[in-house]
Amino acid sequence: FITAGQYYKSVGYLNYNSSPGSSAEDKVNDIATFLTSGRLSKQNKDVLVDAYNNALAKYAGDKAQDYAWRETLQLATMTPEFHVNNLPRMTGGTRTASPPTEASDDP
Repeated sequence: FITAGQYYKSVGYLNYNSSPGSSAEDKVNDIATFLTSGRLSKQNKDVLVDAYNNALAKYAGDKAQDYAWRETLQLATMTPEFHVNNLPRMTGGTRTASPPTEASDDP
């Protein structure tokens, strides 16, 4: 985790700030638009809103919103919607494990 303002090892930095006074839901909607083209599911939006609010409570001082924003962005990059271009389906079922592959001598 990079502390806000330490950019000596980075090639870029986040320079976006949401509107002053915007809610956690508004910030997560911005993330959904920027990172997933609006495909972020309701369940994942709720998780991100909770994460943002928890991060705000965890940090103190004038940088709390910066830290909360960064943590929420990091979490958003772990969602399926960030990694695919279609809509993921929530089936509610359990996934079956794939059988292990056999070793091969072929290169």
